[in-house]
Amino acid sequence: MHITPPTYNPASTHPYPYPHSQLAGIATALARFTLGAVADRIGPVRVLQLCQTLMALTAALWTQCRSPASIQALMFVYGFAGSAFFSLVPVVTATFFGLQRASGNIALVFFGC
Repeated sequence: MHITPPTYNPASTHPYPYPHSQLAGIATALARFTLGAVADRIGPVRVLQLCQTLMALTAALWTQCRSPASIQALMFVYGFAGSAFFSLVPVVTATFFGLQRASGNIALVFFGC
């Protein structure tokens, strides 16, 4: 997850030094349960495609952020959509390639080796 350890930052005026990455971590934790339930209803491939598209949109919109609130909103959406990669890719890989040699196929998809 993206939750950062609390550290002392003398230049920070915010009580939490890394609120953006903490939002992404919270969104990731919420998304693991939510995306799993949605994937059970409409299928893991569709949910993974939707989340990958959402991640691409947030990456494209990143340069347009002008305020801390917009960055925090994008980090929340990116953290929510990004958790689909780790929770749904093994299911999608097993769907396409079967359960035989699933561990090797999942490692190939994740790491490319």
